[in-house]
Amino acid sequence: MADVAAIVHLPELRAFVIRCMASLGITETDGGALAELLNGTTATSGSPSVIKETVATYLVDGCNVLGSNHFGIAGWYGLRAMEQGMVGMSFTNTSLGMVPTRAKENVLGTNPICCAAPAKDGDGFVLDMA
Repeated sequence: MADVAAIVHLPELRAFVIRCMASLGITETDGGALAELLNGTTATSGSPSVIKETVATYLVDGCNVLGSNHFGIAGWYGLRAMEQGMVGMSFTNTSLGMVPTRAKENVLGTNPICCAAPAKDGDGFVLDMA
């Protein structure tokens, strides 16, 4: 398949997000809120950059581009390492988006983590949580 560049206009993107969320039972109002969040908080250009690298780790600045904050698939990375017989760990910090009980302001992020380790006979351990 040839490489094709495409530009999607914001109203079309917003409608697409709303339709996707509706297919999961999400209301149009909530789907629209998600679309606005994605369009309003994500950088329109740039790419993640490696700040620091060792033989075992990377420290990556996501530069606020799509998919680099709460990446949603911490477990996927851990499982890839586990399939190769290694311990996989994946972490990220997130924006303040949670209000604790009886609080008035957002002070917590979900901060997902994953640790995956192989065991005997194809078994393994995976902790994947936010």
